[in-house]
Order: sequence, then structure tokens, then C-alpha cells
Amino acid sequence: ENSTARPTSEAVAVELRAIKQSDVWVGYFNDPVILKVHAERLNTQGYHIYSPINPILQTGAVVARLNQPPSRGGATGNADIVQRLVLPYDIDAVRAVDEEATAAGNAKARADAEAAGKPAPKLKVVHYAAATNEERQAAAVVAQAIVNFWRTQGVEPKCLDSGNGYQIFLPINLPNDDESEKLVKDVLAAHRAEFETPGAKMDCWSDAARILRIPGYKNVKGDNSDPARPHRKVRL
Repeated sequence: ENSTARPTSEAVAVELRAIKQSDVWVGYFNDPVILKVHAERLNTQGYHIYSPINPILQTGAVVARLNQPPSRGGATGNADIVQRLVLPYDIDAVRAVDEEATAAGNAKARADAEAAGKPAPKLKVVHYAAATNEERQAAAVVAQAIVNFWRTQGVEPKCLDSGNGYQIFLPINLPNDDESEKLVKDVLAAHRAEFETPGAKMDCWSDAARILRIPGYKNVKGDNSDPARPHRKVRL
């Protein structure tokens, strides 16, 4: 959580994953100060800053890269997760389409395919503008409804303002197996049907290695040339 506390020698490593379009950088850290240095640098360069929501295996490959500058490749997969400790809700505001970015992005995809001698992409990638406060309010209503539901069950989720919406971390304790994946998928699907409303979109991510945003860094997704559509810092 963007902490500056120094680790002990037994501190557990976490993954930093920085993504800008198809460019992905990965690093493993048990020193939050070093992680913060690289996360801030990459965020300033336009990368989104994420980390897996569940604890990762402390493999030899992770230890070998510990507290080193991020590099391409070697991201955490489902088989690298120890157990499921978080059920993730990812709720975004339905935002306006950035027509200029959409046209430019798809033109580039076609040009790249042509240069590589490959068929043109069949699917059009749509780019959206950053959310306005009014658009975000619809996502806030859904997030609050989910938090209220779990509070009635005696559970207190952690809620993250992701910039264009909200992410909820519900504490659970499940093994990393197929049965747990189905349970997580079913709960999220049921709650999407129950709580999703016009103006908000809830993604149902059931993979054990799911990544969500780290607090303290900007969500740079979407055009922010309109002052009403700024890039916001992710915060608890």
C-alpha cells in the first residue's frame, strides 16, 4: 500500500506489474522502498501499476529477481499462487468513447499486422476517456451496495478508489484449486446480476493470479485532455 517501511530478511516478496498497452514490466520486491522507486518511475512514464491480489509462491525465480529493476516477462501465473485470500470486485464507470484514440489505436494495429505480414485484426479495440465525477457516481453506488451487503454478513471489505471506478477486496480463505475458482466465479456472477446498474460495469475476474491496482499511483487510462476527465491517483 505504498508503504515506506523497511523489510525484515523474512519479508514476503510481492510482484510489481507495470502495464502500458501491450508493454509489460515485472519485478519482485520485499523492500517497499525499492518497489516505490520503480513504481513511481514507471507510473510517470505512463504505466499502470498493479500487483496480484493473492500471495505468491516464493520460488527460486522470484528470489533471483528480488529487489532488482523490473524487466519484461516472468509474471505471476495461476500456478504461482499460494492460496486465495481475496475475492475481487472491479467496478468501472461506463465512460465516453475516445474516438480519436480508438481510430489511432486500430490504425496502428492494422499497420503493425501489415508490417509483420499478418492478417488485419478482426476485433476493433475501443478506447475510452477518463471518467467524469458524474460517471464515477454510478460505480460508487454499485460499490457501496456490495460493501453494505458484506457488512450485513459481518465482513468488512477493503475498498479502493481506482480512478475510473472502485475495486473491492473481500477477505476470504480458500485453497488455490478448481473448486475455489468456480465458487469465486459464481459469487461474482450472482452479485453482478444483483447489483450492477446502468452507468456501471462490474467485471467478474475469477483467476487466482488476478491483478488489481496499487494505491498511491495514478490511473492513466483514458484521455484526460478535458479537465472534467482527469487522471486520478488510486487511493484507499
